[in-house]
Amino acid sequence: MDAQQRRLATLLGHFETRKQPSASRVPASANYSGASAVSSFDAEELRELLEHDNHEMRAALKRLMLDDSFVPRYDMELREERDLALERLKKICLAGFASVRDFRTNPLRVFAAHEVAAFCDPSMATKMTVQFNLFG
Repeated sequence: MDAQQRRLATLLGHFETRKQPSASRVPASANYSGASAVSSFDAEELRELLEHDNHEMRAALKRLMLDDSFVPRYDMELREERDLALERLKKICLAGFASVRDFRTNPLRVFAAHEVAAFCDPSMATKMTVQFNLFG
């Protein structure tokens, strides 16, 4: 088995479902008799709490990242990975999600763009940090 197949086998292992523990092994505290099957948890409210600013911009940037060019790619040559990060960063900038002017008008927008970018591609987020925070 070559290195690539070994990596794939390991990755697939993370997605396999594990057997449920037998009833005798489940702790008594796990039996929530008063629990409702319907949760009152509001995911949107949690998102608004965690993403405390620039909600519309964050949502629009996440929609942009649905583009095929933002699909994760693995096992790439270093040069290819750098080029892909630059291509992704250019798309974000051309779409108007990052600008040095934001430091004057809305600095939190810059930080929000960095945060969302890091979810997609940490290498691209590093390039963004260097471009806007060091060289502006």
